[in-house]
Amino acid sequence: MLRLGATLMLAAIGLPAAARADLVSRDAALFFSSATTLEVLRVDRVQGHQPQVTVLRVLRGTSAKKVRKLHAIAAFTPRAGEQLLHACGKLFCVWGREVGDYFALYPGSRHLQVEVRPGMVEKRSLDSLAQGKPAPKICLAVTLRFVDEPQATDRMRAAADAGDGQGRIAGSGKRLRRASLHLQEGRTMLTVGKVADRQVVLTGPLPGRLDAGCHQVELRPTWPLARTGRSLQRALGGRLSKVVLAQGAIHIRRRGTPLGRGLYPLTVEHDPRRGRRFSCSLFRDPAPYQGYSRLSSKMLSFPVAGLRDRYVGLVGGFPRGDDLLRFAEAVGPGTSVTWPVRLHGINDEGVVVGEVKLTHVPDPD
Repeated sequence: MLRLGATLMLAAIGLPAAARADLVSRDAALFFSSATTLEVLRVDRVQGHQPQVTVLRVLRGTSAKKVRKLHAIAAFTPRAGEQLLHACGKLFCVWGREVGDYFALYPGSRHLQVEVRPGMVEKRSLDSLAQGKPAPKICLAVTLRFVDEPQATDRMRAAADAGDGQGRIAGSGKRLRRASLHLQEGRTMLTVGKVADRQVVLTGPLPGRLDAGCHQVELRPTWPLARTGRSLQRALGGRLSKVVLAQGAIHIRRRGTPLGRGLYPLTVEHDPRRGRRFSCSLFRDPAPYQGYSRLSSKMLSFPVAGLRDRYVGLVGGFPRGDDLLRFAEAVGPGTSVTWPVRLHGINDEGVVVGEVKLTHVPDPD
């Protein structure tokens, strides 16, 4: 999303965080084989976000104390009884949080944008990666779900290299496609496809329990947004075009504002190349902006046509306002939603001037 008052910013229109230009990325194979510190810890107790741990294994480096107290971990607060992985290279450190049979990796500092792909390391692979040897592939049993087909599912199986997350995925048709696994910030991202304009990003929670050697995970196609199984196949074939997600109108009711009272038709589209587009005669720009007030994280804000530094905010309760999937779920099949509309500035919450009503438009399948 664009920031209010900015002359030029990159719109975060749903692309994965891994696409950020300031991100320092390393493959797990190289990072762990060259790590200066690599140890497995057990959390004994947590006091004021500071864990006291017992060192279980030291694979690289030395540990001065068997039991020690750590500073607070920025990415998460560990729980007593769980294991942690602590690994440091020449440039940065990462923490691994125990999730069943693997560690999900997080940056060691909130001030650095870093990742170690694929963002997870299975316990059985830790020694091999530390020694620079090939490790068993990570197996994922994927259940695909779709916004416009809540009862339908598709099942796929992926195998990713433990050293860099690259691999293959196959669905019910048994066709193998290239895939890239990446865990970041407590989420799973699986990029399917080789050619850029035929790639689809599947996202969901962290992989769960092992079943027959595969981690179970439920994912949804989020970029480009594919609301049905048929639209997913179109996306993988590079044939997904612009679609309408919802239609409705903004009703301005309040007197004494620069906005004329009345109904303003609104159409919400998903463009695979440009993200969500909100077309309304009130808006100077169809892309959402980000403000700085207390309500900014819950609003989709748009600059008002013909007015300087004034914005129309649709208060839909969206975290950061840039999650395309959340919007599609909020205005799901057979539903209509009504949200307050505010007229506000860059730093203020403004006032409620009316409401917006949006109705779901089915996928054109």
